[in-house]
Amino acid sequence: MADEDHEIRAILRRALERENAHLIITSGGTGFSPRDITPESTRLLLQKLTPGIDELLRQSGINETPYAVLSRGVSGITNNKLVINLPGNPQAVISNLDVLKPILPHALRSLNEQIEDTEHQFSMSEK
Repeated sequence: MADEDHEIRAILRRALERENAHLIITSGGTGFSPRDITPESTRLLLQKLTPGIDELLRQSGINETPYAVLSRGVSGITNNKLVINLPGNPQAVISNLDVLKPILPHALRSLNEQIEDTEHQFSMSEK
């Protein structure tokens, strides 16, 4: 993806306009370099942030490299579509996708209102 704000937003807008796109993943532009602006460009298009996903990806990355905490990737929802920024390192992308695999089906079903409230309920026992 290009490291120019208007280009990044244009690409994301096109993806967000696609009816059959429910998950949009970007790779790169999440570091500390002055040209790394993907999170800022992405955030401008998000209606809701999903900080738990961001936290999960950074935390799981620490198991492989301490540099994972330097990733500034964001995630969020716009028009029932989930957008997630991943780092540019190919190994980090693979690792992040492995971490996301278990939660993505539930997240996407939830976005598309295919989950009933009973799936979210849990009970607490009294002591």
